[in-house]
Amino acid sequence: MIHRYLKSGVPVDEHLADQLILPMALGSGGCFSALKPSLHLPTNIQVIQKLTGTNVRLENLGEDHLKVLVITN
Repeated sequence: MIHRYLKSGVPVDEHLADQLILPMALGSGGCFSALKPSLHLPTNIQVIQKLTGTNVRLENLGEDHLKVLVITN
């Protein structure tokens, strides 16, 4: 697993991605690149969107990478 992360060149691994969404939603939003997420990320996105009204989008950047955009109101 660590080899995949180090080889990817992205700053956020699949386990950290789901943890970053909440502080970004409560703050002023933002974006980051990450490895393809664990199943926790889509679950956290749904909960956070319902609770905060924040828009979270995932953009595919390649085979194993994505961009997470947190857009606050």
